[in-house]
Amino acid sequence: MSVGIYFMPYLVASPTVPTAGHVVAHLVHALDVAGTDHVGIGTDGAIAGFTISDEARKAMEADMAERKRTGIAAPEEDRLPLVPELNNVEHMRIVESRLQKIGYPAAVVDKGAGGNFHRVLGDIWGSA
Repeated sequence: MSVGIYFMPYLVASPTVPTAGHVVAHLVHALDVAGTDHVGIGTDGAIAGFTISDEARKAMEADMAERKRTGIAAPEEDRLPLVPELNNVEHMRIVESRLQKIGYPAAVVDKGAGGNFHRVLGDIWGSA
């Protein structure tokens, strides 16, 4: 079993706005269940984060409404598709730091931050 935890609001029930703590709690649970070789972080967002202006918020809300209308929306897709605390270029460092603060060694954090994906994709596609 392998799992990727992403930085989206659907980690918590609506209308709760997710925090970095929610993301870390999900990662810890996944690590406990699947093991350190089978967990990855998938941000599913822009590296630099989204600029949340009134115009951007309206565009995101229109996109969410269209996704609901066409039946492809995620359950509870009623919040902006991001974790506000992690909506910046430091998102991986924030999560990595929190994991290390609660006792996960750097080697485990590195696996989750891309090492496991790299290994699995290498197994599937072969090494370059």
